[in-house]
Amino acid sequence: MPLSSSRVLVTFLLGVSLSLPAAAALAQQQQPATEAPTGPTTKAGSSRVVLVRDLMAGAWRLPGEASREVSVVHGGKSSPLRPSQPLGPGDAVRSQRGVAELAIAPGTTVQLGEGSQLRIADPLVHRIGRSHLRTQGDLLFEVGGIRWQLSGGRADIQVDSSGVGRLLLLGGRLQRAGEPDLTFEATDGSFGLRIPLPLETPEASPKARPTLPLALALTATERSEVDEWLSERFSALPEQAGPAARRAQLRLAGGMGALLSSNWGAAEVGARFRLGGEGWLEAQVGIHLRPGETDEGNDLYWALPVRLGGRWIRFVDKSPLYFGVGADAQLLVFPGCFSGSNCESGVTLRPGVLAAGVAGLVLSPRIALDLELSGGVHGFATLNSLDDIPVVLPQIGLRAGLVIQL
Repeated sequence: MPLSSSRVLVTFLLGVSLSLPAAAALAQQQQPATEAPTGPTTKAGSSRVVLVRDLMAGAWRLPGEASREVSVVHGGKSSPLRPSQPLGPGDAVRSQRGVAELAIAPGTTVQLGEGSQLRIADPLVHRIGRSHLRTQGDLLFEVGGIRWQLSGGRADIQVDSSGVGRLLLLGGRLQRAGEPDLTFEATDGSFGLRIPLPLETPEASPKARPTLPLALALTATERSEVDEWLSERFSALPEQAGPAARRAQLRLAGGMGALLSSNWGAAEVGARFRLGGEGWLEAQVGIHLRPGETDEGNDLYWALPVRLGGRWIRFVDKSPLYFGVGADAQLLVFPGCFSGSNCESGVTLRPGVLAAGVAGLVLSPRIALDLELSGGVHGFATLNSLDDIPVVLPQIGLRAGLVIQL
């Protein structure tokens, strides 16, 4: 190849190599700008369950391995929600008589109330019920078919099955996605806004711009209601929520019993202490009274029972009822007499064992009523007529009690 032709070829290739980056840069500058995505991007495994609680027997309780009241729909299949369970895009969380707190992205959480539905996506979709959103950055969410962006604050959503409800802005900035002029701000921590939902009627054209909603300043009562709703479900310890989750109970009981072929009236005071799960330690002291027989005059006899035992108590799901069984060791100080010349002198300590069954009704988070049936035997050390031969005698009792949750 002639030298002149080689120089022309090299010059041409060098010019092409230098012109390609410049052309690419020029094309990039001339390309129309696209809107940057808003809100945190939800990636598989980036969302997880922080907390889940079930409402059982009037109390918010932490479930065991899985919730009975909150479920997750993944791949078209529904399964109970588990504490610390990871969630991915497209998963839907549904609650009945339960609540859940979800970490959607770093710095962003959603607290889902009972009777609610939420779909993990970008944007986050709130379908029905109530949820409380918190974010340190930008969170894109959808409610009633309208997309919003929450920036550096928190919002409370509540809608019914028809899409009617309200959106409370409790801090930060709230903007309808893609419409900068439809923006609400609540930078002051003591200030908030109520935005009615829906923003537009179903008859309106999809392209018609909705009328600017009337945003009202929140009252102190409305803010307190939100705080109380959150505290009861998410902040309060489960043992402070109701009878099913308490650690101790005080029981005041009265009733009747049969011992030594006689009917006795009984009054008792006891305490239960949770050992873990459905197991309880129970201690009771009381007094048994019976009048003397006709030929004994007007003597009033007494016995002092001291009982220590265990109870297995189960609170029925979705019901104020509970039931349990247990066993006690009892020491009976017996007998004593308050008056009369026919009183026997001296008392003895008589051991025994009892089995018990209990059924109760929860009236409030702190008060319950129960009924306990117990039966067993006592080994009386000696009876004079039997020349020091031990005798085992039956005992049965029925008590009604007032239970106070501590």
